[in-house]
Amino acid sequence: MDYLQNGVPVTYVKNGEEVSDIAYLVDYDNTDANSFIVANQWTIEEHSEKRPDIIVFLNGLPIVVFELKSPSREETEVSEAYSQLRNYMKEIPSLFYYNAFLVMSDMATSKAGTITAGEDRFMEWKTTDGNYEDTQLANFTTLIEGMFAKERLLDILKNFICFSGDAKILAAYHQYFAVKKAVRSTLKATQTDGRGGVFWHTQGSGKSLSMVFYAHLLDKILRSPTIVVLTDRNDLDNQLFKQFDRCSQFLRQTPVQATSRKTS
Repeated sequence: MDYLQNGVPVTYVKNGEEVSDIAYLVDYDNTDANSFIVANQWTIEEHSEKRPDIIVFLNGLPIVVFELKSPSREETEVSEAYSQLRNYMKEIPSLFYYNAFLVMSDMATSKAGTITAGEDRFMEWKTTDGNYEDTQLANFTTLIEGMFAKERLLDILKNFICFSGDAKILAAYHQYFAVKKAVRSTLKATQTDGRGGVFWHTQGSGKSLSMVFYAHLLDKILRSPTIVVLTDRNDLDNQLFKQFDRCSQFLRQTPVQATSRKTS
């Protein structure tokens, strides 16, 4: 994932001298400079022959795999799509070397998750623009329009997928739109009264990871600011620090936990 997000370190000889550089696999600054191809029923032979329903290629790299089930078959559930994706990972593992995330759908229920996620961690994407939330199940059209506009897909790929230890994390739709709004508010606050607002989540909705995604984006936009996280409980302080530490590769720096409120 690091290669997709930050490029591949390379060395080459120029004018008789060895030069270090970065070869970028994706152009995040110019969307149209990238190649987007969607393939249906692409045949892959490895341990066995398989045909995933849909593969999304970005600059020739397979970054998203879809497994679809027919809504007209009463005996078929979206869970079968998850089982099929797990089977693909076993039988054609090389397809997933550059995988960003997976999608499973029976058209009525559509969910996205990563290669390390259990079925219960696949999440619906319930809005296309962050302003409207479907109170029922997230359908296929909402997920496609909400995640696969080219600029949106590149933004998710670059800024909203990370490893937390060995677990690969894809931001949920509420985290994506809330973090984007919080960053805009923070940038405005730096030019006005310094008040960014309140970032509110329900219990268990991923507040710690939202803060990781927020810090990551803010670090890039404000060019390496010092970010201080204040808590009102020691257990919360430890929880947040551990989460930031597990995501240190994504943040591209090692977080530091304060041991005293006093300055040296």
